[in-house]
Amino acid sequence: MPSNGSSLLWWPDSLDASFPCPALESLLITFPCPDDKLYSRLPPTLRSLSLASFPHASYTDRHWAETWRANLLSSSQVLAILQQCSLPNLEYLELEYVDDSSERELFRHLGTASPKLATLKIRRYRPIGVQSVSAVREALHAYVY
Repeated sequence: MPSNGSSLLWWPDSLDASFPCPALESLLITFPCPDDKLYSRLPPTLRSLSLASFPHASYTDRHWAETWRANLLSSSQVLAILQQCSLPNLEYLELEYVDDSSERELFRHLGTASPKLATLKIRRYRPIGVQSVSAVREALHAYVY
């Protein structure tokens, strides 16, 4: 986790360059930053993408859980990142986020933007105080059907 709570920008607005690995097939980014322009520069050869924390928030003990969760992206931030990407060959996607009621839009986007997606791994955290997990079932149902 970033020591100051701020995610690192890999590709700031001021960087004018092409992606250095045009044949890249797999990428894991821990604590992704929604303002990073890296996502719009990813090559179409990418087949595997992971946008998650490490270690995962679910691996932390209760003492650190609130601090860890505070640094996770919301589902709308993950959606904003994925909307920057053009990944027609994406087969594997791993996401970790706190739900903020944007899951339906997120799954709809995945269904159209990544037609070759074969594996989707989700680490979803409910907002603090929310007990129901039915929204996940409903969101996935909307994605599948």
